[in-house]
Amino acid sequence: MPVKLDKLKNRYISLAILILILNLILRLYFDNQHTDMMLKKEINNLKSDITLIFEDELKHLQDSYQFISIPYLNNSKLKKYLQNRDREKLLKHMQLNYTSLKKSDPYLEIMHFFDSNNTTILRMHRPEQFNDSIVGIRPLIEKTTATKMNKNAFEVGKNGVSYRISVPFVGENNTLLGILEYGIKPSYFASELAEEAGHINVEILVKSDKLKYLNTKTDYEQVDDYSLILSETIFKKINPLLDVTKEHQILHIEDKYFLVVNNLDLKSIDKEPIAKIIVSKNITALFKSNEEFLFYTNLTNVALLLFMSMLMYYIFNMYTKKIKALEAINIENNKKLFQHSKLAQMGEMISMIAHQWRQPLAGISAISIDLNMQLELDTYNLDKKDEQEEHKEYFTNSLNQIGTLTQSLTSTIDDFRNFYKIDKQITKTLLSSTIEKALHIIQSSLKVDNIKLIQEYNCSTEIDIIENEVVQVVLNIIKNAQDNINEKKLKNSEITIEIKDIGNGCSIEISDNGGGIRNNIMENIFDPYFSTKSEKNGTGLGLYMSKIIIEDHHNAHLNVKNITSPQGETTGVCFSLEFFNN
Repeated sequence: MPVKLDKLKNRYISLAILILILNLILRLYFDNQHTDMMLKKEINNLKSDITLIFEDELKHLQDSYQFISIPYLNNSKLKKYLQNRDREKLLKHMQLNYTSLKKSDPYLEIMHFFDSNNTTILRMHRPEQFNDSIVGIRPLIEKTTATKMNKNAFEVGKNGVSYRISVPFVGENNTLLGILEYGIKPSYFASELAEEAGHINVEILVKSDKLKYLNTKTDYEQVDDYSLILSETIFKKINPLLDVTKEHQILHIEDKYFLVVNNLDLKSIDKEPIAKIIVSKNITALFKSNEEFLFYTNLTNVALLLFMSMLMYYIFNMYTKKIKALEAINIENNKKLFQHSKLAQMGEMISMIAHQWRQPLAGISAISIDLNMQLELDTYNLDKKDEQEEHKEYFTNSLNQIGTLTQSLTSTIDDFRNFYKIDKQITKTLLSSTIEKALHIIQSSLKVDNIKLIQEYNCSTEIDIIENEVVQVVLNIIKNAQDNINEKKLKNSEITIEIKDIGNGCSIEISDNGGGIRNNIMENIFDPYFSTKSEKNGTGLGLYMSKIIIEDHHNAHLNVKNITSPQGETTGVCFSLEFFNN
């Protein structure tokens, strides 16, 4: 193998390896993006679920206890006892009701009556404590007194933190007779969240400075500036790593992963957060499933890239052998020139393969990722027959799409293999069919460069040609026009291919609007080693070999002329190939 060919081969093998490495780097990047997306979705879902459950339970409690209070508000005896601060009769009157409410709602811990001056008349939960003022301690009761309207909020009182629902008793002339307050244990919300959200653990933290009014001093476990009033066992491991300033954390503890969200604040009547509900969810299974998905995805990707590299290596070697075969049969002493011309086009051919493969490979990758995502997210409930059928149909259609795209890749390889066949057989064919074979190879490249292609086929005569050689000539002319347009950075560029009837034959005219060829070099463009391209891009053999193929191998004509506008300005160039039937 010639030295230059060895260098070219090594260059493209190195390029293939570089592409493989870049793809692996990109794969790692997208794997991280996929993991981040998965975690973000899990975080948002958990936050959304617990927020919705929490807000629903607040509304439920408000509606329930306001409804429970209606008979009390309309009870004249109860109003009289409140107005007279007759706690003994009030206790006797409400004892059965309180017992019944406690039985129906074990989370009810406070039932508290106040007079209009915010002084305790009766604590049903602690009857022995009364006549204490809560002015300056209980803003919820003070606002209820001031507005004579129902109020609801979390609050820390003398007996602990709870969700408070206050109901005012209003007499004649809009006179405040007293207030009935209910207090629901915070554990109610923890229980409802665990039941509704499922597979979560809950703890409740209260700001330590809010516990200063408690009648009994309790040594609560401290978590930063918070006191732990309710917790499950798992938080003994979580709390040392917990950052209460973050809305969510992913914690890795003893080979397990926990998602901890901290977006539920228990707020006072003044909208001030006084406590937090911390929710933890074990997402170890999700992490392991994601790792398994990424492993198989990466394995598939690496295998595909290796296959592509080996296939490119095989194609390169195959084309090299074909080129060497052409050297051996060139009887007109042009075998070295012809080989040189082929090698100069090799880089363009591989670039064209890349253009042809890009869309099918992107499609296969997208379908593969989508199938894996469907499995990962358990989109279908396979216990249901209709979803089984939908699942089967979806996956069958996706696999059929992959098969179609794979066939497209195979078809591209066959096109390029046929192009490089050393075939001197003369066949009778339509020139439009030959043109389409050439365009099938280069059309993707033209689209990338935003070059508009105009085709006009007006000849139905079949011509005797060596088809592969004519395809090569057509490709060479189109590629020269493309290079000229790109080098001049022209906009609104066009290449027109027109097939005309010329009596006993057909002509192919390939023209562009790339500015034409300077008149002083027009007569030299078919000379060997003459090139209008920069030294690094042009070999000066393409048009020379095209001239030989058309005129010597086909006894036809290859001509060139500039195209001028009505104002006499040179706007482009036209190559004309004229074929005749003997």
